Amino acid sequence: MQIEAIHEIDLTRGQDAEIAALLTRAFGDEAGYGSMSFYNQRHHLRLLARIDGVLVGHFALAYRWIRMGDERVQIVGIGEVATDPDHRGKGIASALMTATKERASATLADFLVLFGVRPLYEGTGFAAKDNTVRHMGIENDHSTGILEGRDTKLKVLQLGDIEWDDAAVIDLLGPSF
Repeated sequence: MQIEAIHEIDLTRGQDAEIAALLTRAFGDEAGYGSMSFYNQRHHLRLLARIDGVLVGHFALAYRWIRMGDERVQIVGIGEVATDPDHRGKGIASALMTATKERASATLADFLVLFGVRPLYEGTGFAAKDNTVRHMGIENDHSTGILEGRDTKLKVLQLGDIEWDDAAVIDLLGPSF
């Protein structure tokens, strides 16, 4: 298996279409990806897993500031986690998670953050959190305002010296990822 990193701005139309097709295979048409390689907003970096040149796995990474209560912290957010259904159970997501953690640890980010329910996340060091999360809502390619509420899918991995504040409101300062 080969893992490659591609900055969002460097994606070709062919790579973008290839990722969109993988997301549709992984999540089905009802997930809302259509012909897009992202859910609500483009990211900063894509990690792609290939076997014999065929795209079989994908993680999208977003690097940004967020607010944790009154503090501003840096995160790497993980989105669009996908493995081709024909290749599940082969360690693809685990390999992509290892590559993601290595990349995120080499940045200035304080935390690696994602929203998900898979056992893989907590098995690789992520802790489930119950914070109130605030973010910009996007529905059918339109901003829908600021949404706020508890999100039971929030998972966090500490990368630096700052500790996660379980009581703080988490403001993503933009859309979710």
